[in-house]
Amino acid sequence: MVCVMRTRTTLLIFILAAVLYSGCGTCGEEVLTEVTSPGHTYVAAVFRRGCGATSGFLYHVNIRSVAASFSFDAKGALEDGQVFLTREGKIRISWHDDRTLRITCEGCPKDRPPALERWNGISISYEFRDRGAQRRPGGS
Repeated sequence: MVCVMRTRTTLLIFILAAVLYSGCGTCGEEVLTEVTSPGHTYVAAVFRRGCGATSGFLYHVNIRSVAASFSFDAKGALEDGQVFLTREGKIRISWHDDRTLRITCEGCPKDRPPALERWNGISISYEFRDRGAQRRPGGS
């Protein structure tokens, strides 16, 4: 009788742990592009974050040292080193040098969150274009 109760208790604990664990990590991050700085010191990456069917996607740029890795929070979202966030738009990233990152966003909404202009000694410049705008000669 005691053995059956222990088995049931163990089974209930196991099921409860599985249910609680399934609520963690509700977001998914997909790397869309990753670019290493010219001196191989930093990595900038564009990600697409999805946190469920009702929330839609978010697109963001994160920077990290080449020697480090990105850290995810308890929900599975990557906010470590995040310098830019938008809900839509085509994002391109490029390094001018080891300390200057350029972010171009075509079709980004005007009401996006503020973008960082500096991160750990790195200058970040932005170019926002309307979707379908003509490129300037020699522009990226």
